[in-house]
Amino acid sequence: MPDEIDRYGPLGFYHLAEDFYRAAVHSASLKDTKPRLHYNLVHYHLHTHSIELTLKAFLRAKRIHVKELKNKFSHGMMGLMTVATERKLKVRKPKRSLQILERLDQLGKVQTFRYFEAGFLSLPTLDEVRQLNERMLSSVRPACIATLKVAPK
Repeated sequence: MPDEIDRYGPLGFYHLAEDFYRAAVHSASLKDTKPRLHYNLVHYHLHTHSIELTLKAFLRAKRIHVKELKNKFSHGMMGLMTVATERKLKVRKPKRSLQILERLDQLGKVQTFRYFEAGFLSLPTLDEVRQLNERMLSSVRPACIATLKVAPK
């Protein structure tokens, strides 16, 4: 019996990433209703976390262990993206995707989306972040699905 059961497979990460994506899209669609969110940063946080989980799903599909994801990368999306790219992750609009990802990673490191900060903040548009999230999810999904073990008929 192994010392540790692997409870965090690629599809687990992927489905959680989809849930964060859906929560971001749904809450953004309610912007003209009451009660409404006070800060758009919540939407950015949900999308950013979704993208991080999507990258982790891909790396799990490529047999990177959860401990390595946690200890080596933590929440660093550029490090995750570098390793994912080395393992052949291809995302549409790669140059713009990396620009947005790099900015989100910078802001995530100082926890900008989790806590209120007064002042001006330079962000990619929420629509660009949503589109990046969609590109990431669609690029990673096939690798996660390929890890399913289908019983022979």
